[in-house]
Amino acid sequence: MVDNQKKGAISIRNLKKEFLTPEEELITAVEDMSLEIEAGDFVSFIGQSGCGKTTILRMIAGLETPTAGEIYVDNEKVTGTGYERGYVFQNSELFQWLNVEKNIAFGLKARGIYKEHKDEVEKYIEMVGLKGFEKSLPRQLSGGMAQRVSLARTLINHPKVLLLDEPLGALDTFTRTALQKELINIWKEQGITMVMVTHDVDEALYMSTKIAIMSPRPCKVQELVKNDLPWPRNRDTDEFKELRHYILDAMHAEM
Repeated sequence: MVDNQKKGAISIRNLKKEFLTPEEELITAVEDMSLEIEAGDFVSFIGQSGCGKTTILRMIAGLETPTAGEIYVDNEKVTGTGYERGYVFQNSELFQWLNVEKNIAFGLKARGIYKEHKDEVEKYIEMVGLKGFEKSLPRQLSGGMAQRVSLARTLINHPKVLLLDEPLGALDTFTRTALQKELINIWKEQGITMVMVTHDVDEALYMSTKIAIMSPRPCKVQELVKNDLPWPRNRDTDEFKELRHYILDAMHAEM
């Protein structure tokens, strides 16, 4: 990992998010949420389903506006979406009428910089293991292959921060394990900050440097657990199992 020029430090300050339901009931999804994420960290948000983890991720991305509080990336306030903050959804969200190559190149073309960077398309196709599938349409791809396209489409824009909203949740166990390893390799090679929402404690332990245990709604960080397990990580070690039990106990204490 590149250590000398890491970017992507995230500062979340007193964040609050309220929603008005169709019945005009005011729901507080996030309240008094503060967190400092260092540049180059891999942080996982874990907690009960529906507690507000994805809402926080969407606010970091600029897809949602906080009711109160502020978010900064490298000391710049988040006021909307930006290519420096890439977002990978649980479902690949590919353009069904574009092939793999054109899906990956879409952001470059939208920014008007495709000509200068078109050679990178092939580089990222190879990085995510899709060489030979450049002309395939999304309907011809497996779920894991589609997520690889989504990942490459985001990474080609050179984000400082990669936001991952349960990107592996809908995949089979074999594909999920393979993509976990690929994401770790990309994180190490690119040196960018990654923030991932997951319901899988083992996945968080396997991939992350820190794990934010989130409280039930209204969501905030209940505890930030540092994960110093050595690389490559082994789910069968005593250290891994001990940390798993600690996190599960902490999560259940908040239920």
